[in-house]
Amino acid sequence: MAASTPSLVNLPPGSERVTDADEEVFLLYTLLSSSSTGGELESGLGFVDNKKGEITVSFDLVPPVRERHRRRRSSGRMDTEGKHVEVILAQDLGGLRNRKGDTGSVLWRASMHLAQQLLQEHYYPPSPPAAALLHPTSLATSHILELGSGTGLLSVLLSPLVRKYTATDIPPLLPLLGKNADSNQVSEKVAVEELDWVTLEATLSYLCRPPVPSPDAPSEQRRPTALVMSELRDPEVMREFLALWLELDKDEGGWEVWRAGEGVVRGTRCVIWVGWRVGGV
Repeated sequence: MAASTPSLVNLPPGSERVTDADEEVFLLYTLLSSSSTGGELESGLGFVDNKKGEITVSFDLVPPVRERHRRRRSSGRMDTEGKHVEVILAQDLGGLRNRKGDTGSVLWRASMHLAQQLLQEHYYPPSPPAAALLHPTSLATSHILELGSGTGLLSVLLSPLVRKYTATDIPPLLPLLGKNADSNQVSEKVAVEELDWVTLEATLSYLCRPPVPSPDAPSEQRRPTALVMSELRDPEVMREFLALWLELDKDEGGWEVWRAGEGVVRGTRCVIWVGWRVGGV
């Protein structure tokens, strides 16, 4: 386990530090191709539904078995209901069809997978030695900056759990982000801002120099921490991204990058990486 892990992050069992982009990409795509559930993995481009102008998405959060038994002993009945979370999102089908290279106008499955995991772990933490990937107490005091927010699903679901949430994307997608924040009553908590993250260099540069937090915040809270969930598509894109991240800001200490968990997220084509600045901010 990383000795320098920020208080916000709990690395799951099986997590490994990423030090070589080629090695990491080879491992992940080997796991993907040899998975015993390979026939059940999602196919297609990764959209949830690119034919509807409005989409309803829901998440069922289930108490773990130990929690059900505990509640049964205290109340005389078993709690199997858990939580049901549902949101309605607008999608911009015209933008998807008419803007060259547009990918954020519709909801992607990777956003759904990440939301499911973070919400499940937040409301029903896993049994030790496992823990929620993002520590609930630290999360509540954090300012989350999302790069490439698209339809804004994560900002809608996660903003109630944090101190501040900034959702960013390219200019044509800002109206969609604002619309979905308004319709889901989170606009007071979510700031919508422009960020041209189209190039890998721009994205990583923004990670390197994020908005400066309050000067009276503890140094631990001022250290940038990045969580990346990516669908494994083109291995060359993944390799380039990781190589740039690992080289980022090395003259000031660089970044420590970890794969969260043993590999590909179960039943998906997705991987989660977590990284944090090693040097000062």
